Amino acid sequence: MTSENGSLKYKVIPSTKFERNIKVLKKQYKSKRAARAFFVCISNIIEALTHHPQLDGSRLEPWPNLNYPDWEFRKLIFSMPERSGASGEGRLMYLVNQQHLLIRLVWLYTHEDFKKRPPDKDLKTLMRELLDDTENI
Repeated sequence: MTSENGSLKYKVIPSTKFERNIKVLKKQYKSKRAARAFFVCISNIIEALTHHPQLDGSRLEPWPNLNYPDWEFRKLIFSMPERSGASGEGRLMYLVNQQHLLIRLVWLYTHEDFKKRPPDKDLKTLMRELLDDTENI
């Protein structure tokens, strides 16, 4: 798949966990304008990932006792619109397969939700499900 300028473009597939996270975080905004700003922020991040999965602010994360050598596990730290403190520090965890130009969105949360990251047990279960499912794509 290529973008309009001819560069490679990654396909992005969100997990159901990621989709639920978006709904929960969006509901935390008091106004429709603020909720829309949040949605635009996430949409812009996803669009940027389709062109370059190693965005500034992202880093490799250690795997939760899994081994999928064709995949990178990454976490992006970003500012949430119209939020401050720990709730304003967004985290997006995602998986990247360079060979197949594929990104799986794993988990979206704030620093307030988890100081470091979700528990490895939960990540392991979710990621195994996502990656096993991806083999069928």
